[in-house]
Amino acid sequence: MDIQNHEKTLEKNLIVSYIAGFILLNITYLVFFIVLSEDILENSTFNTLTQVAYYGILTYYLTNLARHYLFVEERKKLKNDPKYFIGMIIAGFFLMFAVNGVIGLLLQNVGYTDTSINQEQLENLARSGPFQFLGIAFIAIICAPIVEELVFRKGVFGIFERKFNVVAAIFLSAFFFGFIHLLLEPTNILGLLPYLAMGIVLGFIYFLSGKNIYVPIIIHALWNILAISFIFIGTL
Repeated sequence: MDIQNHEKTLEKNLIVSYIAGFILLNITYLVFFIVLSEDILENSTFNTLTQVAYYGILTYYLTNLARHYLFVEERKKLKNDPKYFIGMIIAGFFLMFAVNGVIGLLLQNVGYTDTSINQEQLENLARSGPFQFLGIAFIAIICAPIVEELVFRKGVFGIFERKFNVVAAIFLSAFFFGFIHLLLEPTNILGLLPYLAMGIVLGFIYFLSGKNIYVPIIIHALWNILAISFIFIGTL
């Protein structure tokens, strides 16, 4: 019972901390907007510094919050059968690649070729200079996989699995994962599909791996490395 209560507390704290961090970030932007000027929000260096600071602090805080879970419980699983987890990571990455390709073709067939506002902002920021690119790469490859997998797989998945079942947990955690990436355009249903598909794959592989959080974290990081690589090539 104590272990189950600890799991519930960790899941709730991860989600609450993520929401609180998001609110604080937007308050920070609002304060700078009021005290300084609207122009500061258009400054790529300011935006990069703010995002790196936010994600860096949040990553540290959530990692520390889940330190026993990450560095004792989940690490022990990895050590017990490393070959299995490596296989799951490889399989998950290629499954993500395949599913993303299918979703891309479906969207293309219905004439949807838009990039989400969130994605477009990140790409524009990364292309605005070397410092900005390194900042976005740091966030995408290190911070985002750790933060988002702890929150949406460990936190949201865990709560919905306990309340409903595994299938509901996979789809609902994927939905909220997609929704948070489209906050600036909540009616963009077609734009939600790639994020929803990514979340479903990550949730599915997470479950198949015996719910070892390192598996979706690494797959997520590898996927973002691929995305950052394309951005980098585009700057050449």
